[in-house]
Amino acid sequence: MKFKEIYDRILPHWGNNINFSDAETVDNDATFTEDNFYSKKLEKKWDQVQEIVGEDDTYGDLMVWTMYLIFQIKAAELCNQKIDYFKISTINPTEVEALYFDNLHHESWEEELESYEREIV
Repeated sequence: MKFKEIYDRILPHWGNNINFSDAETVDNDATFTEDNFYSKKLEKKWDQVQEIVGEDDTYGDLMVWTMYLIFQIKAAELCNQKIDYFKISTINPTEVEALYFDNLHHESWEEELESYEREIV
């Protein structure tokens, strides 16, 4: 399975914008980091996309998780700039692929990793 095929299939489920206007830090720190960022809106969107894709689509399921992680990182960075949303089109597919490839190296993803192609374009 090629990255681009998975990415292009899953990305539209997220919509055009990611809204995290309800973001807060879980440790009440004034600075957002990927470790202390929480947004119920972003989590709800993740749940919706996860439900659409389903666990039976193993490549897609992992892509949903990977995108959620990338979106959290981006949202935390933007919260520190007092920005509470971003356009999906601003996400760098190369960053998503790097994390996706890393996630495929975790336990129980051996079969998917074996047939995965890192083609981005």
